[in-house]
Amino acid sequence: MMDIPNFIFEKCGKANVVFTSRVGGFSKSPYDSLNVAKHVGDEIDLVERNRKTIFSSLEKFDLPQPEEWIFLNQTHCDQIFQVDEQTYDQLNPPTADGSITTLSEIPLVVMVADCGPLIISCGNITATVHASVKTVSLDIIGKTINLIRNLDQHSEIYALLGPCIHSGNYEYAQDDLDNYSKLLGSHVVSKTNDSKPAFNLPEAIKYECEKFKVNFRDINIDTFSNNNYFSYRRDAKTGRQCVISWMSK
Repeated sequence: MMDIPNFIFEKCGKANVVFTSRVGGFSKSPYDSLNVAKHVGDEIDLVERNRKTIFSSLEKFDLPQPEEWIFLNQTHCDQIFQVDEQTYDQLNPPTADGSITTLSEIPLVVMVADCGPLIISCGNITATVHASVKTVSLDIIGKTINLIRNLDQHSEIYALLGPCIHSGNYEYAQDDLDNYSKLLGSHVVSKTNDSKPAFNLPEAIKYECEKFKVNFRDINIDTFSNNNYFSYRRDAKTGRQCVISWMSK
């Protein structure tokens, strides 16, 4: 198994979870180096090499090739792709900001560069959520949990939040912040490190999970202040790291 620095290996309920970083790939600046996204302007062949590198680092898990992983066309919407036995075309991935499956050994992927990579699991169900300010405000977390509960009414639900931007570096226009506060609650309001208005994304995600009595845990890494991670707010033109989650057989 390849040893790639700054990968985080976790469990969320029964789900296996890996949070990647920007370290250990082939992409050139400003996408250096382990960029997994094809939509940001990076060279596609380098992105493919990066994805293969991640796959090689996970060989002990006996996963399918990256071509079979479930990537999404993320548009900050509230759509959740339900993965079943249908044919999946990675050249035209489904437009969604979440995915869910009851199938084992099907890696679900969400790409991020400040937004929250959120895993939710329950029994033999796993789901990924691209938890941005927009998708949280569209209730994508609640909608994902409701889908899970339609499949499993009794098992405990777990959620795990990976590296994302923290409020100390997430300045927000006061008018927009006021609107989100009215919609989501005052818990989303915070201050930056220099006392400017800020959106508290981890707290917003935690609140939405705990409304449903979900066992929530946060990796507690700020992508903006940690240069091992891509940050759109810090760098604008940049790559994407990802979270990969799957159930073992």
